[in-house]
Amino acid sequence: LCMDYFLQSQIDDAQWDTIPYYEGAQEASNDYNALFSAGEYGVDRLLNAMTAEAVLPDIYKKLGEPQKYWNDAHNWRAVHCAVTVITQVSDHMESESSQVALATQKCLQLLRTAPSVQIRYACINAIGQLSHDHPQVLCGAKFRDEVLRALREALDAAQHIKLQTHACAAILNFIENL
Repeated sequence: LCMDYFLQSQIDDAQWDTIPYYEGAQEASNDYNALFSAGEYGVDRLLNAMTAEAVLPDIYKKLGEPQKYWNDAHNWRAVHCAVTVITQVSDHMESESSQVALATQKCLQLLRTAPSVQIRYACINAIGQLSHDHPQVLCGAKFRDEVLRALREALDAAQHIKLQTHACAAILNFIENL
């Protein structure tokens, strides 16, 4: 149900682009994101109220529906939902599990290829959260160079300003763990 709230509420890139990116912008986006926030908070509260072992298998199962959440280029909302849920569950993932590596790979791939600015923004957010929660994985030899390269590319002048500023913050947080 929480993930369905994500899907029902998301605004398209054109609307998202008009929401200011400054302190206090949350008030400007509240009307657009009420259900989205309910989905985020719902997932977080479920994980805090129950054990990760009780909740994560269902989340992974739902995210494992590739046609719905990862591979449907025509449904950017579903892909955005998947990436946002990764951010929400990151601190509950086991660093030794394959889920951290899989989430990192998916986010890096989407950061480079997704046509939606919101998906790429969410990928930067997820990579930043995964880096914070699992520095030994993301800052390790397997992903370090690829993560830095992807975040550096997001700083390119041709990128959206929201991506540039978010990537800058993610790089600062990432290099603290190197």
